Amino acid sequence: MGKKGTDGGLSTHGVSIATLARDVLSDPEATVREMALAVWILRELEERRHD
Repeated sequence: MGKKGTDGGLSTHGVSIATLARDVLSDPEATVREMALAVWILRELEERRHD
């Protein structure tokens, strides 16, 4: 699986999951499903940072 990153997020292969999610949101060819999943991931990460 991933490991805990320095910003409190998860990372995989040295890339932050949050970075990957933001990349999806900035991709003009991303599907609605991909964008919705990216938003959900970012919200979950934000909630976990505050816990």
